[in-house]
Order: sequence, then C-alpha cells, then structure tokens
Amino acid sequence: MKAYLKALSVQLLPSVHSIPYILLALIPVIFIYLVFRSKKWASSLVGMLVVLQAMTPITYYPIGGVKGLQPVYLWWALTFLAVIFSRLQSGKALRFGKFFRPPLLFLFFIQALAWARTFTAGPEHLFYVEGFTKSTLFLGYFLNPIQILLTGWMVMVVTEEEQGMVVIKKALMISAIIFGALVTTIYLKTGAQAGGSEQLFTGRFAINDIMGEENNGIAALCVFLFVACVRMKNHGSRLLNIVSIAAILSGILFTLSRMAWINTALITVLLLPKMKWSVRFAVVILFIGLYLHSHTVIVNRLSYGTEMRYASTSEQLNNITADRVTIWQAAWSKIEESPLFGYGIQTGVVMPGGLIADHPHNAYLRILLDMGVIGLMAVIIAYAFMIKISLRKSGILFFSIISLFVMGFVCLEFHPHKQNCLIWIFYGMTLSEVASRARRFVPESKPANGVPCLRIK
Repeated sequence: MKAYLKALSVQLLPSVHSIPYILLALIPVIFIYLVFRSKKWASSLVGMLVVLQAMTPITYYPIGGVKGLQPVYLWWALTFLAVIFSRLQSGKALRFGKFFRPPLLFLFFIQALAWARTFTAGPEHLFYVEGFTKSTLFLGYFLNPIQILLTGWMVMVVTEEEQGMVVIKKALMISAIIFGALVTTIYLKTGAQAGGSEQLFTGRFAINDIMGEENNGIAALCVFLFVACVRMKNHGSRLLNIVSIAAILSGILFTLSRMAWINTALITVLLLPKMKWSVRFAVVILFIGLYLHSHTVIVNRLSYGTEMRYASTSEQLNNITADRVTIWQAAWSKIEESPLFGYGIQTGVVMPGGLIADHPHNAYLRILLDMGVIGLMAVIIAYAFMIKISLRKSGILFFSIISLFVMGFVCLEFHPHKQNCLIWIFYGMTLSEVASRARRFVPESKPANGVPCLRIK
C-alpha cells in the first residue's frame, strides 16, 4: 500500500520539463496576492521581483528558448522604472548613496576591471562545452551583478515603510515554498528515493539539468531562504512561515549537498535558542520527520567517497570531495603565476591529464583566479562592512554571510552573482531596519550644554 501511494504521488507530480512554465503561470497569482496585502504597486512589484530573483536560476530560463528574454530581466526593468517614478512622484530622494557605499563600489569596480580584461582579451581561456560567447559574458557577468545590486537598492527603498517590509518578508516565504517544492518535485519525479549511488544521484542530476545550475549553488539559495524564514519577525503569518521552513528544509535535503546539510545544522544550532517556541518546535519536528522519511538517502550520501578503505589519506579526501582536492591544487598553481591581479572572470583550471575545470569549486580560489589578491581584499572589505551593519539588527544578513563563508569552501561566488543574490536583498532590508531604528530617536531641543535631548517615538 505504501509503495502504491508513493508511486501514485510521483505520477501526480507535474512534468519536470514544464516547471519553468508553471512558474511563469504563477507570476500573476503571486503578484495579485502581494498587491492585495500591500495596496501599493511599487512594493508589490519589488516583492514579485524578490520571488523571481530567489528562483534563480529557473527565472533565467529563456522563454521559448530566446536568449536574453528571461522573466527576471523583464520584470526587473519594469520594477526599476516603477520605483524610480514612485520616488520622484512622492518627492523623496532616490538615496543611491545609502546603498552603494564605498566598500561595495570598490568590489564592483574590481569586478568590472576583471570583466573588462576578460572581454577585451577574448574568452579563449574560458571553458564551456558548447562554447562561450561575449554576449553570454556580458549578460551573466556584467549586467547580472548590476541587476542584483539594483534589486537590493529597490528592496531598501520599499522597506523604509513597515508595510513594504512585510511584503518583502512574505515574498521571501513564498519563494521558500516554491523553491523547496520545485527541488522536491524534481527529485521525487525522477524516482530517486533510495538505494545505491546510481539511483541516489538520478534526482540530483535531474535537478542540475532542469534548473540549469549546479546543485551546490541551488542548495546555497535554499540555505539563505532557510535563514530568512527562521529569523524574520513581524511577518504577519505564522502558518506561512512554518510552511516555508518545511518546504525549504525539504529542498535542502534533496539537493544532496553535504556542505549545505552541515551548514544548515550549524545555523540551526546557533539560532535555535533565538527562535520563537512555535518555530523552534516546528524545526525540530521537521528535522526528525525528514530524517525518518529519507534516512537511507542521507546515510548513502554522507558515506559517499568512503569506499576506498585501503587508499592513502589524500586519495580518500580527494574521493570524498569529488576530485575537488585535485582541482584546488591545480588552481593554486595557476594563482601563483599571477597572484596580484588574477586572470579575468571565469578563468578555467587545467587539471592533470589536460582536462579543464570551469570552476575551482571554492569561492576563495575563484576570487583569486579572477581578480587576484586585490579582488580578495575587496571582498573582505565589502563583507566586513556588511557584517558590521548586520550586527545591529535581526541577523538575517549576518547568518547568511556566515553561510556563504562556510559553503564557499566547496562552491559559490563572493562577488555579486545569481548564486548569492539573496545576500544583497538582505543587505537592503538590513539598511532599512537600521534606519528605522535610528528614526525612533528624534532631536527635540538643545539645552545650554549643547547636548541634544532625544525623544523616543
């Protein structure tokens, strides 16, 4: 009976190849809901943009195969014009300077230099099986970072009002539900529930192929959404919050990313004492439930690479990390040849035997390869600045950056990228929270000693 119900549920799931189009059909439904909740078009447009941005890379899926006609770019352009018009119409300042602080501008400037160097030198040092065009380079590594940063600025602008903040929080919870459901659906639809490594990885490869992004990058987005869902307050819907946590935990599980699992466990331990009792209870029950449901998957994945019992320690480590140690050694050798400035965006790594890896599977080595020591310094300065700001508020940004640093040892990017796009959304939210706290203290009068008296609203 259990096997029959499982087979029936898999049959009822939608075709995995229709998922991008199902998401497109959901856009007007989600947007109408956000408009109903906020009563403001600008906040609703930005909220929908957050959903699309969080759905990376599904929302970068070309409509009808037309390159450059991605939903996220089209919606972003519309939203940006709407926010600019709304600010000008209300007589409020655009406040670009509040978001684009010098540390962020320095990081983006170094990235732009690396991009320009790659673009002018030609993409011969890059590796893609189907080829690498300059239009792809422009869209993915120049326009995309600008779009991500301006999305963060728009979030900052609309969350200056409490109602706008609630809309963005609801958008993040909706994103967690959809994203977790997508990953789970793809995994279950391919029938990879348990068994040997061949069956185990069937669903993982399907997620990678259909969503157009490697699984560790997808897992990182799931982790960022998990942090947001467990840390956000005053969101106005406890049920939506718990459902979003359940969905995104399922998504994290079925990406089969061991580093994401470790990072989620670490973040949960750190945040558990700070959660509301209802959220804390829900998280514990969900962890237990997911383990009982998929313990075979978890055990098989955690034991992957440990079959070489008689190999040397270095060979075992390389096998456990899926040949990452070999890639890291080759990447480091290349970095030593040009440590200061790097080689340009998306530099490939030549491995022993002549194979070329298009990513070193390490965010720290990625920065050193692309932008050198100067780029790494820019990253350190930018994230140190954001951590300093995040310590003054809810902690979503802080714990997301910690997650980025942890997962950066095996994947991801540090510069503005679709894999870390949520970091910049959280940054915009945090700036608004800090400003809101500062506005509570209003100068009322100046006594003789020159020290202003403060009135708390």
